[in-house]
Amino acid sequence: MDTLGLLHDVKNELNVISLARDMAERASRRGATDVVLHNLAKITAACERCNALIESARDADSVHAANIR
Repeated sequence: MDTLGLLHDVKNELNVISLARDMAERASRRGATDVVLHNLAKITAACERCNALIESARDADSVHAANIR
């Protein structure tokens, strides 16, 4: 994956996190615990996907660096 594609994918995940956070905050004010937990799960999943994208980029960068040597 190229750098621009990686940044786009990470930006999308950050948007998911932001929206889920806002929804969780609104639900919290209403006392809707189930909605808060659902959105926290969305945030956790998006964070895990971001970490996987970053690790994938690091692995690809390591392979690329090894091929140059």
